[in-house]
Amino acid sequence: MKTDTFFEPRERDGCAIVAIVDKRGRSTHANIARTIESLQQMGHRSGDIHGEGDGCGIATDIPREIWARRLQGVDLSPHLADSRTFFVGHFLIPAVHTSQAPAIINRIKDIFAANGAELLCETRDSARECELGPRARSDAPLFWQAAGIVARENRRDAARRLFLLQTDIEQQVPEIHIASLSLDSAVYKLQGIPDLLPRYFPELRDENMRSVMTLGHSRYSTNTLPTVMLSQPFSVICHNGEINTVDRLRDCGRALGISPVPGGSDSQTLNRVIEGLINMHNLDILEALETVFPAIHSEAARYTPELREVYSFYRWFFPCSAQGPAAVIARHEDICLGSVDALGLRPLWLVESDYDYLLSSEKGVVDLKRTITDPRPLAPGEKIAIVSGRGRNAEILDYGSYQQRLLHLLRARQTREHFLHSCFSPSTAAPSAAAGKKAIARLPWHGPAREILPRDAKILGAFGWQKYDLMIREKVAREGREVIGSLGHTGPLAPFVPQALPNVADYFKENVAVVTNPAIDREREAEHFSTHVILGSRPNIDGQGKTLPIGLEIQSPLLLGGRTLPTAAEEEEQRTLAGRFNTLTIDDVLAYFTGGWRDPGRIRLLDATFHLDGGLGPALESLKTEACRAVENGTLLLVLDDSRTFREQRVYIDPALAAASLHEELIRKKMRRKASIVIRSAAIRNLHDIMVLLGLGADAVNPYLLWQVSTDFADDAHKGTEILTNTLTVLQKGMEKVMSTMGIHELCGYGRIFSAIGLGAELAGIFRTPCFCTSNTSGLSLAELERLARLRYARATGEEEVRIFSEAARNPRVGKILRSVAVGKKGYLEMMGELERIEGDLPTGIRHLLDLKKAAPGQQLTMEQVDISIGGHSMPLLIAAMSFGSQGENSFRTYAEAAKRANIICINGEGGEIPDMLGRYRKNRGQQVASGRFGVSMEFLNSADYLEIKIGQGAKPGEGGHLPGNKVTAMVANARHCKPGTTLISPHE
Repeated sequence: MKTDTFFEPRERDGCAIVAIVDKRGRSTHANIARTIESLQQMGHRSGDIHGEGDGCGIATDIPREIWARRLQGVDLSPHLADSRTFFVGHFLIPAVHTSQAPAIINRIKDIFAANGAELLCETRDSARECELGPRARSDAPLFWQAAGIVARENRRDAARRLFLLQTDIEQQVPEIHIASLSLDSAVYKLQGIPDLLPRYFPELRDENMRSVMTLGHSRYSTNTLPTVMLSQPFSVICHNGEINTVDRLRDCGRALGISPVPGGSDSQTLNRVIEGLINMHNLDILEALETVFPAIHSEAARYTPELREVYSFYRWFFPCSAQGPAAVIARHEDICLGSVDALGLRPLWLVESDYDYLLSSEKGVVDLKRTITDPRPLAPGEKIAIVSGRGRNAEILDYGSYQQRLLHLLRARQTREHFLHSCFSPSTAAPSAAAGKKAIARLPWHGPAREILPRDAKILGAFGWQKYDLMIREKVAREGREVIGSLGHTGPLAPFVPQALPNVADYFKENVAVVTNPAIDREREAEHFSTHVILGSRPNIDGQGKTLPIGLEIQSPLLLGGRTLPTAAEEEEQRTLAGRFNTLTIDDVLAYFTGGWRDPGRIRLLDATFHLDGGLGPALESLKTEACRAVENGTLLLVLDDSRTFREQRVYIDPALAAASLHEELIRKKMRRKASIVIRSAAIRNLHDIMVLLGLGADAVNPYLLWQVSTDFADDAHKGTEILTNTLTVLQKGMEKVMSTMGIHELCGYGRIFSAIGLGAELAGIFRTPCFCTSNTSGLSLAELERLARLRYARATGEEEVRIFSEAARNPRVGKILRSVAVGKKGYLEMMGELERIEGDLPTGIRHLLDLKKAAPGQQLTMEQVDISIGGHSMPLLIAAMSFGSQGENSFRTYAEAAKRANIICINGEGGEIPDMLGRYRKNRGQQVASGRFGVSMEFLNSADYLEIKIGQGAKPGEGGHLPGNKVTAMVANARHCKPGTTLISPHE
């Protein structure tokens, strides 16, 4: 059992950031010194690993005086250092490769030479490893500095050449890490604390080391080990926070030809995308930052029409936004920028002193006596730019001026008016009724020869539906609210129930946010959530292309319709209902892109089934080939349809497998921006399936069997329209809640934010998600999917009645055993034996397949020889915290008394103590102090030998833990020191 190598790094940071810009454009050594001093003052925001710190760095102007001296030392003109295309590169060769450093450097020099960049001089001995702590010193990289010139090119072309050189070097020399390669700036970073910067890099103490603007960063690696390679600044940005949409950002960048940093963190991915937009797509730095951090939908809706069009274009051009708690400072050429995430989850202050403008995580980096105006925090979603440069007075662009500059830049390209008229919303793009009629005969799910798909247990089971799915669909359809269980779905893992004919989506589990990256409260922030998508092709920023792009903007990726042989009344009802949710039916989407079916080549209906004798692998390759050929010929919409399944020896290709394969193939062939992917499948059974498909690359879904199953629950009290309204409402809200658990508020950023258990190595490579328990010889594979497909076909077409799969009733059996022990009918050994049998018969988790390795017969001990006591307690067991109020008084008292009798520890959860219990269980009682501090007093704290401090709780996302007012009885209120009947909230951290 192993975790597969397809587990991509998901590095996250929580850090201190600062930028200092000289107001008068003076290049000084003091600017650098003040930046380092500011990082030192924010040391409490930085990590401290084994007393050595974590990682830090600064980005300065290129020290041209120092490089002029070095050029002179190798008999070259010192004036070359002031050339407009003079560049400096800082390269880090990891310690494990330093023995190969000469060969690595020579390979890099060859790449420079082959790409028309001349290296003029270099140095390899400008860092002092002896200044680092022992751990950092053992891992210290070789610091290689090189300077050169890109001849016969203007600055923009030279910058582009250096960017492409950087990506080439990363691909050809993967051992190297490029800290910076720029015409303007140089990055100095290390593994340690800010105090070490001028000691490790002696040139930072040189009076000729000067800068007009300096960026600083000190790392707090909350989820990773410290490493200088992940220390910041990067080439453009410093980032404090966590980018939760990194997977989709990376894919959108790849679709634009921007190569990601191999194994890069979220911050590196963000930096690379911004760098690529600037250098490969000619965006200004202001545009690039606004493209990846656009104004939130609800805020943009309040802008002027001209400005709304700017953001509409940005979102059409670059579909993914960077989301999550993030404060960013950036520097490109002579512009320094600051940005706060759309929800304002990370702080960034603007401070003005006598001589400088500062952007910082904290306002206290400048003595209040030196500030000219009150420090101002940037508002949620706000950006600010400081335009400066050597000898130029700095100019501040507030967000209003910033946005006006965006408008001017876009108008200058003449792309806004050129393109926006070809991107429509449903209200302006709805096809005529006549167009809809023309479409009917052309669709595989319409026409007189098409039979209505039976919705019996055989067909449902063959598509992977389970009794649990039907229960959810019925409750949602009739009650109009989500079904909530105390612990969610606790059924067995998909590999444990092959008899259920599980789909690929069943092998995936969504990830959730960790404490350092809190989820968003969907209820409180509802207005900020958006599930809008744009179907069709996407524009280039410069307006170049063979044809104009065509887009269709809808507010939900859920497409109604698609059912077999609908009546005219049913069609109109679904069209009306779709309009209420600002979406469309799949028939109307197709009619729109084909111009009422006058140009059917704009769409391609792809048969997402395969013949059992032909094999799944060849069918998948054929599907990708057909899709790419269609896009080459002008197709804007690829519709994967499984209508032909279970007939003529054909079975559906799993929609998750089809979506992931096609999405990646289109990116690889540089076609992803030319067409959208719509999945029409009967194997889409629930919210989880929808989110998996959207995360794997589908742009919209038409779960036609889900709509049919839901409307089957219609009766006299619940009409069909009401049923679909309830279903759509719950699914729509469910998508937003799933997004919220990972700190995402816009669907455009939702990517592969899930992990798989039990995939074979072959499929793990296709899905490119973290995969656990993978194997080259077992697990779900293409061959296994083929075997399951034969079973599906046999079930769907067989004459024998088959019951739909239902999970075994495991909990009642466990409860019966525990009750028999509680009343003294059975002993401990009997209980353990029976529980082990249940785990063997009905495993639900990996732990049920594991066992302790037993000692050899001659080495086994008797129970009398074993001592499991720890300290003054009899067993190393602890009853975890559960508050008074979340449980009844009887159980609350019982846990404490049982812990005393068993001589173990029981932790009281956040919620205070019943007064007569205070001090009674000192040895066996722990008291919890958490965010709400309910019931906390000195008497409470002194009543136990143990205190548990709850910093945060990932199981309580958003606003935190809620105790409804009806549970706050007089006794609960007395323990919690509050008023009876008051709803209580414990913040999540």
